[in-house]
Amino acid sequence: SGVAVFALNYATSGILATTSPAVFPSLPHHAVDVALAVWAVGVWGVFDCTKQGLAMAALTAVAGPAAEIFLINVMHLYHYTDPDFLGIPSWIPWVYFCGAPA
Repeated sequence: SGVAVFALNYATSGILATTSPAVFPSLPHHAVDVALAVWAVGVWGVFDCTKQGLAMAALTAVAGPAAEIFLINVMHLYHYTDPDFLGIPSWIPWVYFCGAPA
């Protein structure tokens, strides 16, 4: 069930952050960050809730985006349509954080 919740989080991130056509046109970027952060911390709390799990989720939230930054800016393998920071959207670490307990 953790994997299903992660998959739903991933899909929701795309729906909330879509800019063309915008599903939620007046939704500011920071609102997407907050919504996904609350969701990610909630997933950790429900499916793990250990110090080690929190450390792994934090590590995943750093390592995943770092790998994407490398793949986007160095390898030029893909791109996001609306990046905020070094070629990635600001909400992507929360998706990785959510995926760690899954």
